[in-house]
Parts: sequence; C-alpha cells; structure tokens
Amino acid sequence: MAHALPAGKTAREVTLSEEETGAPFATVDRTNWLSCTLGRFKANPPRILLPRDISLTYREHIKNLVRTYKKDDMGNLAAEYVNTGADHFAHSLCYADIGLSLAPISSGGENIGKVT
Repeated sequence: MAHALPAGKTAREVTLSEEETGAPFATVDRTNWLSCTLGRFKANPPRILLPRDISLTYREHIKNLVRTYKKDDMGNLAAEYVNTGADHFAHSLCYADIGLSLAPISSGGENIGKVT
C-alpha cells in the first residue's frame, strides 16, 4: 500500500518502511507519481502505447483521474487528483511504475528474472 508523503518531499522519492505487523510499505508523493505516470499518455510523442483493442473499461479508468488545483494551507495552488469514476487501472499502472523504480534495489543489481 502506498502512503502519501508530507508536503515538501521530493516528487519521485520512495520511502520504504514496515508496518507494525512487519509488512513492507512504500510512502510516496501520490500526486507527483500520478502526474508522472499519466503524463506518459500526454507526452508528445506519447511515452506509453496501448494495444488498439484495450478494453473500454481500462480506457475509462485512466481518464477517470483528473488533476485539479486547490489552495494549500499557505494559500499556494497545489495539484491534486480527484476521481470522476472507477480508477483502479490508473492506480495499478502508477503502482507498477513505483515497483519498477524499486526493481534495481530489490534485485541487488542482478537481472530481475533471476531474483527469487
């Protein structure tokens, strides 16, 4: 489970910790990670390509996270994502990006196909 970072943390920083039960979790800046992940669709040229026959459900989930802006405690505009419908596939894509960024750490620099 990804937890939100306090204000002022680095955008793509991932902090690894353990819960009281010993279960690992990652703490990230949710808004910035979602911006990086979903921004790949809007880049010119796009940095992510999907098959033409991708399900309508997947397409809608990706579109159902909308970046909006609100004032923070200091009166500055701050971005946030709100969902306008089911958004599970958008979040799963973001979690995959976070996990991919951790692959070199967990593999010890080995080919991740060899990690057990």
